[in-house]
Amino acid sequence: MDLEVLAAENNGPRQLAHVLSNETYSFRDLISAGKLSLLTVAEFHKKLDIKGVSLNDMYFESWEKDYLDKILDSFKANHRSITCLIMEGNLASPKEEARRSVRAAGTLSSLFTGFFA
Repeated sequence: MDLEVLAAENNGPRQLAHVLSNETYSFRDLISAGKLSLLTVAEFHKKLDIKGVSLNDMYFESWEKDYLDKILDSFKANHRSITCLIMEGNLASPKEEARRSVRAAGTLSSLFTGFFA
């Protein structure tokens, strides 16, 4: 579909919203020490008054939907946005395990604005 047609059907492009964001790698020492996790990172960023959080795939404890839903619930409860999912690996691999973070991006998509591979 033509992008101009799509924009016209939706009354034009969406208004840009600037969001201050922080990457979880910035708090790697807290995560490594067990003082912070992806289940608590939204609440932590709320206390810092930072709206957006970029999640790094190296800190996911699981790729199961139940775990991902808990992350989403925490972000919703704390009114935070997932601004990015940073992923490593071969995303074009035919091996399903190599693409696990791509599947996670689909689950997290309701609060997700982009990903970096």
